[in-house]
Amino acid sequence: MDGYRIERWSVEQYMDDVHTQIIQPEPTVQRGWSWTKEALNGLIWSAVSGMVFIPNLILAETKSESGIKSTYIVDGGHRTEALRRFRYGEYKVTNEIREPIVRYNRKKLNEEGKVVKNQYGDIIWETVEYDLRGKTYEDLPTELKRQLNKGQLAVTIYQNCEQGDLPTLVNIYNNHIAMNASQKALTYVGNFAKEIRKIKNTNEFLKDGTILTEKQKNDGIWERVISECVMGVYHFDNWKKAPKKICDYLNFNSTMEEYQQIEQYFNRIAPYSDKLENRKVADLFTLKDTVVWIMAFDKFDKLGLDDKNFGEFLNAFESMRNKEVNGVTWEELDENKSTKDKKVIKNKVDHILYLMKEFLGIEDNDALSNKKNVEMTTENKNILKEENIESDVCDNTQNSVQEIENNILEGIEQEDIEFYETMIEDVLPSNSELAQKAHDELVKLIDYSCEKDYDMALEKWLKTIDKSVLISNNKTENYNNMKKLFIEYMLNQEKNVA
Repeated sequence: MDGYRIERWSVEQYMDDVHTQIIQPEPTVQRGWSWTKEALNGLIWSAVSGMVFIPNLILAETKSESGIKSTYIVDGGHRTEALRRFRYGEYKVTNEIREPIVRYNRKKLNEEGKVVKNQYGDIIWETVEYDLRGKTYEDLPTELKRQLNKGQLAVTIYQNCEQGDLPTLVNIYNNHIAMNASQKALTYVGNFAKEIRKIKNTNEFLKDGTILTEKQKNDGIWERVISECVMGVYHFDNWKKAPKKICDYLNFNSTMEEYQQIEQYFNRIAPYSDKLENRKVADLFTLKDTVVWIMAFDKFDKLGLDDKNFGEFLNAFESMRNKEVNGVTWEELDENKSTKDKKVIKNKVDHILYLMKEFLGIEDNDALSNKKNVEMTTENKNILKEENIESDVCDNTQNSVQEIENNILEGIEQEDIEFYETMIEDVLPSNSELAQKAHDELVKLIDYSCEKDYDMALEKWLKTIDKSVLISNNKTENYNNMKKLFIEYMLNQEKNVA
């Protein structure tokens, strides 16, 4: 290998060489197609609009013994294939696209279809918008085709490579850790990302007043908690379970003032919660319950009382864990790990408010007085009885998991199913037999993992398994087996850490 050179090619030039196979994918170790439709559509928008730089394409040149030169794609195979599918493969852009509109300039035409000129005979141009959804390359107006084909690509070419150099180069350029679901979610709240990062990096309450860890901070969990608090306090009627959907919603419906108010709530609670000096209070602010307590504090704030009253309640809460409110204790509520469920969050907030008002001697304590709102339905009781992770393993091993209906996706909202499908596409390659044969089982398992905050562990586990986890033609049996194996995996990971 004799170093590299950097060149600028037009999209048209590069794609012509790809289409005629002058440039080919590295044949030995490159992974198969694994992009989601959203990623594919996003790349097409970048290329057609000319607004976003497409990252460098890395090529390697080799020569055979007869002196024939071959050029291979070392990094950028998916970018190349995305362009090829659109330019030559008749790919039609779908609705899964963050920004569907491109703008371009064209000659202004009059009603007769003739070019309009000004008084000096100069052509008048106009800027128009074009919606890419449902369009192929051939559908594009001439101006956008030209804009795409003239787009510039930066190409790095390694020279005089041996065949053995190619896998090494592929490894170098692909040896990174992909973003997890929480980290990706932040990319959907760009209007407030800077404010979120500032709160994460400077807020003393998150650092010292909760039991959120530094690892969770690096994994994007702190940003997720901040946005969950904004969603819970100001937009609970539109609550979403998935971090990506929360951030996407907030990006267009939240305000800077809402994030700043949540930061103020953090600052006001901080004097009463310190994981070194007052651990019993800090233990309340977990990954799953911080949003619950911030929602409760928002309700307290509207009472007009001094913050020290809330601090006293926090300190006294430990003694209230087993106090029944309409036949349910906090311990029973807290056993349920389905923290993304809107009903569970509401039940917890109402439970806290009832105990808080009772503790503070507020007589109009109607937080849970309406039995219609608090009666423990069979569904809620079943939720509360869900076993913890240890007993879950035992129950699965003994084939005593609660029976799931034949339609195992019943009860999962369609928008959640669509989100879970993108997670499958993110983790498993498109040619995965497991993804093809166990769609419903995987969707159900991801729903389970998201509700219990196991989604990051699931992403890692899915990369280690194959279709051998499918033991039956019955979806319920397959799901139960996969769930059992996944839980065993997490337990083993915990033991290894310990």
